[in-house]
Amino acid sequence: MDLALVATLPAVAATRDSVIEGHVAVASQFLPRTRSAAARAGEPFPAGCERAALASSSKS
Repeated sequence: MDLALVATLPAVAATRDSVIEGHVAVASQFLPRTRSAAARAGEPFPAGCERAALASSSKS
C-alpha cells in the first residue's frame, strides 16, 4: 500500500457530503491502480464493479 498516497486523501467528517467526497477521492486514486494490476495479471477488469462504485458515490 502506498501510505504517501493515503496521506493525501481528504479526512472524512461525519457528514454525508464529506463521506461522498472521501469515496470519490479513494476511487479516483485506486481504480486506475486496479486497472493496471488486472492488466499485469492478464485478468479482465471488473468494469461492473467500477460503474457501481461510481454510481453509488455520485448519488445525491
